Amino acid sequence: MAGTRHRQIRNAAVAALSAIMPALADGGVIPGRRGRPVPEQFKRQVHVYLDASTIERAEFSGQPDDWMTRLRIECAARANAGQTGEDNADDLANEIYAALMADPSLGGLAMDLVPLGINWDTEEADASLGVTQLAFDAKHRTPANSISA
Repeated sequence: MAGTRHRQIRNAAVAALSAIMPALADGGVIPGRRGRPVPEQFKRQVHVYLDASTIERAEFSGQPDDWMTRLRIECAARANAGQTGEDNADDLANEIYAALMADPSLGGLAMDLVPLGINWDTEEADASLGVTQLAFDAKHRTPANSISA
C-alpha cells in the first residue's frame, strides 16, 4: 500500500463503508472534506475526514511509535419518508457506527478504533439537510523510522 499509514487507515474506513453504502447512502462515501452541499438528487451522503494524528514516541530509540489518528465521519441526510433531515442523518450515523465497530481493526491496519463522540449540526446552504458527525481515534503503530508501514 502506498502513502502514510494514516491515509491507509482513512482509505480502509472509506472502503469498509463503501461496501455497504449502496444500501445506506445513495450519494456514496467520499474521502475528504465536503466543499459544497450534498447534491439535491441524493438523500444521504457520507464524508470521511482525516483530521489529525498524535504520536507517542517509544521510550527507547528504534522502537515502534504508537499513533492516535483522528477520523471524522460526516453523515449528511435530507428529510425522507416522514423523517426530518436531522433524524435521517442520526439514523445514518447509527448504521455507520455499527459497521465500523464490527471491525475496529479496519482490516488489520489499526489496533483499535476508539469512539470519541458525536456532533450534530445543520447545513447553512441547505436547510433540509441534517448533519451528524462521528469522531474516532484509530490506534496504530509504525516503525520508528517510517510513517508508511
